Amino acid sequence: MAGKATIRIYGVIGDWWEGLDAATLVAAINDVPEGDELHVRINSGGGFVFDGLPVYNVLKERPGPVIVHIDGLAASMASAIAMAGDRVIVPENALLMIHNPWNGVIGN
Repeated sequence: MAGKATIRIYGVIGDWWEGLDAATLVAAINDVPEGDELHVRINSGGGFVFDGLPVYNVLKERPGPVIVHIDGLAASMASAIAMAGDRVIVPENALLMIHNPWNGVIGN
C-alpha cells in the first residue's frame, strides 16, 4: 500500500539555514518512496531561481502523485515550483503570483 508524505516550503527558496536550498529539498523529495503520495505545502515569496529549478524538475519527474497546497503565498520561484504538482490546491484566501523572470548582475 502506498504511503503519504509532506514537505513544507515555508520561507525563501535557497535559504540553506532553513533547509530550503536545492540540495536539502531534493534530498527530502528523494527520501519519499516511489509511488507514495507527496504533498508539498508552500508559503513562500520566492527565492533563488537556481535553487528552485532543480526542485521543480525533481518534483515533475517524480513517480507517484504530487499534490501542491498553497497555504498562504506562492510567489515568484515558489509559483514555478507549485506548477510541478499533478494537482495544485489554492484556497480562496491564498495567493499565487506568477511573473516574468528578471535578474541583475553587477561587478567588475
